[in-house]
Amino acid sequence: MSRRISILIVAVMGLALLLAACGTPAPAEPTPEPTTPPPAPEEPIKAAFVYVGPIGDHGWTYAHDQGRLYLEENVENVETTYLESVSDVDAEARIRDLAEQGYDVIFTTSFSFRDATAAVAPDYPDVIFENCSGFLTADNMGSYFGRMYQGKYLAGIVAGLTTQSNKIGYVAPITIPEVIRLINAVTLGARSVNPDVEMYVVWIGNWFDPPAETAAVNSMVDAGVDVIFTGTDTTFPVVTATERDVWSVGYDSCESCDAAPEMCLTTPCWNWGPTYVEVVEAVRDGTWAPEATYDAMADGIVIVTELGPAAAEGAQAAFDAAKAAIEGGQDVFCGPISDNDGEIRVAEGECMTDMDLLGFNWYVEGVAAEMPELF
Repeated sequence: MSRRISILIVAVMGLALLLAACGTPAPAEPTPEPTTPPPAPEEPIKAAFVYVGPIGDHGWTYAHDQGRLYLEENVENVETTYLESVSDVDAEARIRDLAEQGYDVIFTTSFSFRDATAAVAPDYPDVIFENCSGFLTADNMGSYFGRMYQGKYLAGIVAGLTTQSNKIGYVAPITIPEVIRLINAVTLGARSVNPDVEMYVVWIGNWFDPPAETAAVNSMVDAGVDVIFTGTDTTFPVVTATERDVWSVGYDSCESCDAAPEMCLTTPCWNWGPTYVEVVEAVRDGTWAPEATYDAMADGIVIVTELGPAAAEGAQAAFDAAKAAIEGGQDVFCGPISDNDGEIRVAEGECMTDMDLLGFNWYVEGVAAEMPELF
């Protein structure tokens, strides 16, 4: 019995020594949880702008380029580029080159680029094209514009109350319905507060031609005009008007009156930035649709700057009342409206449709000029 106990003790001690020698096994390492790889960086959206003039024109192209800069500041991960002073002859080739470079959206910022844009768009179905001031649309092409005539009408009110000769003048660029529409809006605005106003028009055949713009202003001032409106892409008419000691109204860029602050009455100008942001964000999130937009002044695309110190007494009150009416839904081209031959074109109680406005080919009563041949 004692021998068995001794053997058992020896066996237990041996097992203990064996376990001590081997050590206690380490606990197993926990299985790592699977990790999700970081998301791949989002590709930047690339937007290109095709300009009809130089960005230093302080007018139309400058305003569009301010919109491009606004886009860069207000949309993350966007890259932009621009081509300036693109001629109508070269437009199609330049637009096509941008599409070949892989831009996601291409803005062609002139009515005169409409047909070139429409010619390129079908060949690049993955690129979005947007043409300014046109009306054509396609599967991947839209058009955008604003009702600048509303701002011009308000500026016409200021001019009609300020003029002393009852003669106002318009430096007109290209003979298209858009320009006719703006000339007519100014005339209606001026005559709404001063029925004796006459509108003089000089066509220069170009959006950007400082010598011709200067000559046009001088010829109208020599004829007794004392308020100059510009429809061109520069501030030369504003500056020349000041040199001739007459009033002026700027256009396109909200800084136009800075060129002649003492004699410039106000400026109807463009605010393109929010439009560019809206289009690019829609392209990015896949909600873009081909539309022809024609936004009102109440939407913020058209701004009329504060009246200058030379504006007549009472001009601000008349301006404010008309602005409130327009922003409340009352439009400019509602009857009765006669043409400058005395024929009723819009009956009382009726308003022109957008298609009527887009095809404007007659002058309203008060325009002392013959209608040019339009293209």
